[in-house]
Parts: sequence; structure tokens; C-alpha cells
Amino acid sequence: MIKLRKLKISYERGRQVLLFLFCLFLAFIIWSIHKLSADYSTYLTYRVHVSTNLQGRASDAISNNLLTLKGRSSGFYILQQRYFKGEESIYIQVNRRLLKANPSDADGYYVLSSDVKDKLGESFGENLTIENFSVDTLFFNFPRQINKKVTVAPKYVASYKSQHMATGKIKFNPDVITIYGDYSLIDKIDSIYTIPQRFQNLEESINGVVDLEEIPGIRLSQKEVYYTLEVERYIEKNITVRIRAINTPGDKEIGLFPEEVKMTYRVPLSYSQIIEKEKFVAIIDYNEVLNSINSFVEPKLSERPSEILSLDFEPKFVECRIIQRIK
Repeated sequence: MIKLRKLKISYERGRQVLLFLFCLFLAFIIWSIHKLSADYSTYLTYRVHVSTNLQGRASDAISNNLLTLKGRSSGFYILQQRYFKGEESIYIQVNRRLLKANPSDADGYYVLSSDVKDKLGESFGENLTIENFSVDTLFFNFPRQINKKVTVAPKYVASYKSQHMATGKIKFNPDVITIYGDYSLIDKIDSIYTIPQRFQNLEESINGVVDLEEIPGIRLSQKEVYYTLEVERYIEKNITVRIRAINTPGDKEIGLFPEEVKMTYRVPLSYSQIIEKEKFVAIIDYNEVLNSINSFVEPKLSERPSEILSLDFEPKFVECRIIQRIK
């Protein structure tokens, strides 16, 4: 009986101790929140990462010297910046007119801290009020870069409703842009692709703005272009076309099997004129016959009227035999 009473007293004391510790911990949390919510003066040190548009030079640079600034902020923000921040850089965009060439460094530029105080303040938002800086000038290196004009190349997949198709290739404005970078990077670049696009069940022309794919180490004169893809409804027609051999030497002739092919062509529904059959001439080039592996060559249209959207031959390939003329 005495043992049970002692055990009960020990249990009660244990509960009281735990309750006391919990209240103490809760009080500490409340005190900490109160203290960290207050504003304090502090010193924080960063490197400044600048983006700009200096002609013929790199677009980004990190300051050579550190920027220590004095400001007022909440205890929470100070704690976060001193012990939990991942990067120690401030990212700002600077107008190139604020950057001055450094006479002692061919690639060197500098900017006054006072000129970018507002930009620095914006990067902190309402978290920090800047009071002053430890340095009045920030120094940067913007290496020279060469530039090159390249074409804009499409990267898209399109499907069309029945009896609809594109009347031509997708067009871009501008269709040529300038890229900047080290020679080793841009030497082998001839075009910049758009980001992948997918168009489905098109029945009318479309246009819009598309972003260009970024390449590490390469700066683009612009990040997006305007595109247009013209789509029309078409009608399909069939005619039989006789094949003619060209570039055949005087002592040779080409035997064609068959000598005629069926041609299926498509024109816009809005095109109401009749294309004369005489405008269609299918040809086989003697030189292609010589270079063919199995004597089968694909016929081509000698001159394709601009109104035709697409065409196909049936059969697609014609058997060709070179025959020596008998004198």
C-alpha cells in the first residue's frame, strides 16, 4: 500500500515537471516571436549580380568586390539571411548608361552604389530598409563577345481538319536574330529553334508569339518572335501526266516504265481558275538515272505553279532503262 502511494506521488510530480517544462518552452517561443518581430539595425554582405545590355559584351557579371550594407529589418529576416540563406548574391538589372568603363581594365566597368540604391532596395522588397553602403563603387568585368546573325527555325507539330492544310511554311517576324557569345560557342550555331509547339485540328490561319530556346552561354538579341501559319481549305484534283527525260546524251535514250503517271494535286478552295494541263510536265533527269541504285527514279514537276499546295505521283517511282541508240 505504501509502495502504491509513493508511485502515485512520483507520477504526479512527473506530470508537474513536464507541465512546467512545456510552459517554459511555450513562454520561450512567445518571447522569441516577440523579439524577432521587432526591427533591428544590421550589417549584411553580398556580391551583386548585374544583368545589362552592353553592346558586344557579356550580359551578366558578378561584382569583383563585396557590398556590405547597413539596414533595418525584422529579426526573422536577419536570422534567415545570416544562417539560412542559400545564395549570397543580389540580382539586379542595370541600365547600360549607369555602367562606366574602367580605364585601368579593358573589360572592366563600374557603377556607383548610390545609382543602384533603388534597384537594390527593390530586390529586398519590404524586408529590408537600406541605410548606407560600405563601398561607394561596385566593379565588374564584362568580357568581349562576338556576334552572329542566325535564322529562326521552327519546332512544331500540326494537324489539320479534313480537307485543310498549311499553304506554306510557318513564318517568323523577325526571321533572323543576333546571338552573342564566345567564338567557340557560336561558331557552329546556324539557327535558333523555337520552343516546341503543338497545333491540333487547324481549320484557319493562326498567329501569336513564341519563345526561343535558350542556349547556355549564349545571349539572344530577343527572346521571342511573332509567328504566322496560314491554313486554307483545299480541293483535290487528278490528271494523267506524260513523263519526259531530260539531259539525255545524243547517243542514249531512256526507256520509262510506265511512260505516264497519275498526278494528284491540291489547290486552295478559294482558287477558282482552272490550271491548264499543259502546265504540268513530269521529268526524269538522266543524271539521276545514272546515280540510282536500282534504276527506279522519282519523277518531278518541271515547273510547279504557285497555286499548288502539294502534289503526289502514282506510282511514286518509275523504272528507267538507259538504251544505246542504233546509228
